[in-house]
Amino acid sequence: MPFGTPTQATPGGCLLSLFGLAAMIFGGVCTWELFVAIDVPPSKSDPELIMKLGFGSAIGVSLGLFLIRWGWRLTIRSDMKDPYDPDKPRV
Repeated sequence: MPFGTPTQATPGGCLLSLFGLAAMIFGGVCTWELFVAIDVPPSKSDPELIMKLGFGSAIGVSLGLFLIRWGWRLTIRSDMKDPYDPDKPRV
């Protein structure tokens, strides 16, 4: 079997978790920018920007948590016994 062929021992759940981590980082950056935008004096603040950053933060964090949970569930459920068995389905 070639080196790069995925089996049940190398599940795609890890990749889903990495996408979830990227979404969490995006949500964290949006949250930080939201705090910076709120700290601006009211005369210079942009309510539309604050709404966009708030929604981006909420969506990024919730999507990240969902993808991490889903990816880890797939990873933990994978069968690690004899990963080179040709009868096992590919990921």
